[in-house]
Amino acid sequence: MMLLGCIVAEISLNGTVYGYDKQASANDSSKEGVASNSIERLSEALRKALGEFDHAFQSRNVDALKQLFAPDIVMYEQGTQNRGRDDVLTNHLGPELSSFQELAATYSDIRVMESERMAIITRNFSIKGKRQGRFFGIRGTETQGWQLRDGRWELAHLHWSFPSSH
Repeated sequence: MMLLGCIVAEISLNGTVYGYDKQASANDSSKEGVASNSIERLSEALRKALGEFDHAFQSRNVDALKQLFAPDIVMYEQGTQNRGRDDVLTNHLGPELSSFQELAATYSDIRVMESERMAIITRNFSIKGKRQGRFFGIRGTETQGWQLRDGRWELAHLHWSFPSSH
């Protein structure tokens, strides 16, 4: 439960905010001069997949996450590596998410690099929640690698980092 190891207790939870900061996450529609209907459709599909991930994570819905994860996903968090959807969900993220009573996240500094079949999303996160009756809050950075496979975006890489305590 790596995320839990980095949690700092807070006195209270300041509201429940689902999703991400739409102002910070708005994609630049210019795509640096590359404009086509297929690219725009992919962008819309990627935004939808990211929204589904955010909702599934915050609602602690492991079944929904499983549908978004590529079978060969690799997840890194604080020096731990999980390989494959089953390893990620059974040995890391599933038990971790089920230990929370409440969970809400906000995102900022969202950057998207997208091509026809791959996308990298980086963003800062702030997570607040409740575990074992205690409120907590944590901040960090996230990198997601998405691949378009069989017409749908799948999360193939997930990396969370937290500020050093030094």
